[in-house]
Amino acid sequence: MKKLQNMILTLLLIAMPVLLSPDCTGAKSDTVQNDYIQSIGSIEQFNAIIEHSGNRLIAFDLYADWCMPCHVLEPLLNEIAREYSSKVTFYKINADQFPQIIEAFGVNGIPFVVFIKNKKAIYALMGVQPKDSYTKIINSYADTSSEKTKEPDGKKVEGLKIKVNNSNCYRFRHNFSY
Repeated sequence: MKKLQNMILTLLLIAMPVLLSPDCTGAKSDTVQNDYIQSIGSIEQFNAIIEHSGNRLIAFDLYADWCMPCHVLEPLLNEIAREYSSKVTFYKINADQFPQIIEAFGVNGIPFVVFIKNKKAIYALMGVQPKDSYTKIINSYADTSSEKTKEPDGKKVEGLKIKVNNSNCYRFRHNFSY
């Protein structure tokens, strides 16, 4: 019984920002602007971002408007995007508008944040994770001060591990196959 009470309390604390929003949907008001996370508006824009990212670490937040955990994660990602804007660029992709992108990443659940460097998916986190999980990845892979490019070490960082090798490497093409 005590475990059930603790679980309910935890869920309420996580959902509180959404439940207390003015319209109870968690939707942002029109007056709130976010300069740190850009929304993807087309497949062409997505392809261009991947193609021109070079050695820069980029992150895609795959979300849906109806997804309560996505709304819970949004303020945390905004904070991280602001604090780490010199190391990583964040983008948002609506899963309902771009199912082919979701399929290309092999997403089984949202929210899903995938980190990409040099056109390769290096880590992904599914669900709402602690801030430290995201910042560990950023600090590990965003360092562009050295000539050497870090390769994924295959370790799980409180999320999903994405293997990056010849057989499991993501190729971002028009058909999004890998």
